[in-house]
Amino acid sequence: MGLPRVGSAIGAGTIALWLGAGVESGAPPDQTVLAVRDALLRWCDTAKDGAVPEVEQAITSCAQSLVAHLTRDDQAKDQLAQDDILVAGLESADTTSLGPAWVLRVLSQRSGTLVVIHAEARAGVNVEFSNVESNFELFSLLQDELAGRFPGAARGSGPRALSVGTAWWHYGRGDVPRADIGGTVWGEGSPDDIPMVDGHRVLLLWSPILAGRSWHGFEGPEIASAPAEVCITSRLTDNELDRWWAILDLPPATRPSGVWGRLRRGRSLR
Repeated sequence: MGLPRVGSAIGAGTIALWLGAGVESGAPPDQTVLAVRDALLRWCDTAKDGAVPEVEQAITSCAQSLVAHLTRDDQAKDQLAQDDILVAGLESADTTSLGPAWVLRVLSQRSGTLVVIHAEARAGVNVEFSNVESNFELFSLLQDELAGRFPGAARGSGPRALSVGTAWWHYGRGDVPRADIGGTVWGEGSPDDIPMVDGHRVLLLWSPILAGRSWHGFEGPEIASAPAEVCITSRLTDNELDRWWAILDLPPATRPSGVWGRLRRGRSLR
């Protein structure tokens, strides 16, 4: 469609918002996502040497529309996440608009499942995560869910602050059956970096081996239509634990398995 060729910044932004509102109301996003992408790139390119207020608004409006499209079209999101031209254009735009950061955040988000095992306590859970950008974000959300349940976890939890976190455990790779710096799952990485073992991403929890490990400022802007979430779906049964201990070649447990009860969302792990 002709959106990328609209010469007026105000007009382009208005049309982009209209398209985004249509998608939010149920219009198929695949029909207009590339036009919005091209329009956003055009105005970001215009802003490389500084943007006037009208261009800033066009960037914001086009980005808001593109976020609406991408959070409702997984195929387009996966496609544009590999779009080097789009990513470079967003990163190079000289703008005070938060629009490029919104789109980059959505393109970096990952969703999936995870097996989390406390290797010293012989306990574990199955986890679903959605719209998580970095492992630091994953750690913060996971700690919020496991508060008071695994050895080493704080008891109780208040409103989480993703920008500041302190590691309760050493986060280890499932293919390294010991607490070792070489087997660390680094917070700066993506959940995609957590290795697959027997068809599952596996995260091992150990007592901390690095004093005072913490993180700050690794969260991106909050996207209302794509909030980062972690949900514990079930506790691993004794048979499942036996199977994972054999697959991962884990050492015998040395700590109590923790305290279990009802999740805040109302699901019981008993």
